Amino acid sequence: MVGRLADIIPEKTFLKFGLYLSTAAGIFLLEALLLKAPLLAVAIPIFFLVCSIGIISTTSFALAIESQGHIAGSASALLGLLPFVLGSLTSPLVGIAGEYSAIPMGVVILSASLLALLSYFVLVQRATIHVQTEK
Repeated sequence: MVGRLADIIPEKTFLKFGLYLSTAAGIFLLEALLLKAPLLAVAIPIFFLVCSIGIISTTSFALAIESQGHIAGSASALLGLLPFVLGSLTSPLVGIAGEYSAIPMGVVILSASLLALLSYFVLVQRATIHVQTEK
């Protein structure tokens, strides 16, 4: 979907939409888990979370690689490694309450979504403002 619409809609718009979708899904997921809602109320936010990952990963990868030029291969390798490193660091946090509670999963998902959104506004928006002031 993102690839087909990339000529029409700017990639930064897709990235922002994906980050907002991820954060909203994280909020609804944590709320459903805290309220001990039925499985369907948990599955719907997870569906939207997975959809947002598809949007975020493709657009962020494309935006990150486009500015790397001659070191694009190294940048691509680093971007391929980061999900595994971050996943290995956060996976113990998800199981911290044992196998009978999914609340830590909701907290980790929402925290990661909020950190990604914060990173976007701190890094991408600041870089965009910096580039615009140089022109």
